[in-house]
Amino acid sequence: MTTVLWHTMRTLYWRIRRPDEERLEAMVGPPGVWRETRAFQIQFLKRMGLKPHHRVLDVGCGPLRGGLPLISYLDEGNYLGIDVRPEVVEEAHHQIHKNDLVDKRPRVLVSMTFGREELSNAAKFDYIWCFQLLYHLDDDHVDECLAQVARRLAPGGAGYGNINTLAARGRWKEFPFLQRPIEYYERIANRHALRTRCLGQLDDLGYTKKARGRFNHMLEFLREQ
Repeated sequence: MTTVLWHTMRTLYWRIRRPDEERLEAMVGPPGVWRETRAFQIQFLKRMGLKPHHRVLDVGCGPLRGGLPLISYLDEGNYLGIDVRPEVVEEAHHQIHKNDLVDKRPRVLVSMTFGREELSNAAKFDYIWCFQLLYHLDDDHVDECLAQVARRLAPGGAGYGNINTLAARGRWKEFPFLQRPIEYYERIANRHALRTRCLGQLDDLGYTKKARGRFNHMLEFLREQ
């Protein structure tokens, strides 16, 4: 393939792909790093030991930016995503069909309670993923989210979520954007019998350097034995 032909095909590809990615990215942010953020999520969880037989609860799953690779990787029926926004969950279902992943039997639900009202008492997960979520929650919702992490973790399971300790407070769409210290989450997690470990900044964990979110810290939540 000549260099000119390769560049022509690449340009045509981006003209086709970019509008859809930009539309979906507007539902989750940050702009301009759709593919890098998608790749980071599954790569990070694999480094943390994720295998196809594990069950994953994706809290704040959005239109499945990180969810689609997880659904593809996991065994049938092992992915469950929840999001508070009905229109985003509708888009997630569309993406499952569009990417021919229906046979993997993923579930994506609307939930205002982090799964408390929608999931049975027996529903347990090996990994609970709260990516780009915790800093959008007010105090009561952080407490409820971590309560459900503690409730839903299977023995030996782990929860993960990134937090903002540096960027100024603000808003993103209808959600707050909150700056809090690591100790804040440690205190709430401890109240729900979760042990917290800071794994460092996303910048050191393989996240793209194009987004300011690289300075977020990643927290690990484990059930106390």
